[in-house]
Amino acid sequence: MSRLDEKVAIVSGGARGIGAATAARLCREGARVVIGDVLEADGHATAAKLGEQGHDICFVKLDVTSEQSWQSALETCIERFGSPDVLVNNAGAFSKQMPLHEEDIADWERVLAVNITGPFLGMRTVIPLMQANRRGSVINISSGWGVVAVPTMASYHTSKGAVLSLTRNAAVTYGRDGIRVNAIMPGNVDKRPPGEIETNPLRTGHIPLGRHAVPADIAATVVYLASEDSAFVTGTAVTVDGGYLALGGLPDA
Repeated sequence: MSRLDEKVAIVSGGARGIGAATAARLCREGARVVIGDVLEADGHATAAKLGEQGHDICFVKLDVTSEQSWQSALETCIERFGSPDVLVNNAGAFSKQMPLHEEDIADWERVLAVNITGPFLGMRTVIPLMQANRRGSVINISSGWGVVAVPTMASYHTSKGAVLSLTRNAAVTYGRDGIRVNAIMPGNVDKRPPGEIETNPLRTGHIPLGRHAVPADIAATVVYLASEDSAFVTGTAVTVDGGYLALGGLPDA
């Protein structure tokens, strides 16, 4: 048996990058997967590719900042595959690279809406069904930049730190319901095709393992947290950064 046989998963931001890699890995482990994203063309393409490989997967348009959009995604999930056992809050937004005093309120609100309100609404929508079923695993994608900072990008740092607090709150709130809630803190993730991945030591020399992460590294950690291998793991954040934070979080050369 695969690690996630008979499990049903919803992955936000699943059209490409980390989300698409996560959907693919969940499928290979036996899960039935709903991917949601505002990138409709990419989302349909990802779902079609995995469907052609024989996996149970579908795409839904999902604006994670909209309560109605989350509800629609859940209804599609139930109709196609049943109640979700796994929720991966992966959708994210970056802020513009400028000092805090120059960042405009519209950009601040956009980043916080996607990165904080998105996971909040996802959990608020899905957790009641998990409570009824007395089981569930929620994985929120945070960032190493939720605990350390570089100049600029104040809203991104703020939002990813808040994801960690939200994760801990949900973990202690719903643990007695059989629901585990954890976060993943990726380091730099190179989302380019394998032949184009950064190998210059001047760009990766500050990472003890000598390379940036790739989406598959994050997807593998999602599978661990979604599976029974992590049955006694909740309220924590798994760092997937090649040792970047252990070295002190030095910025790129």
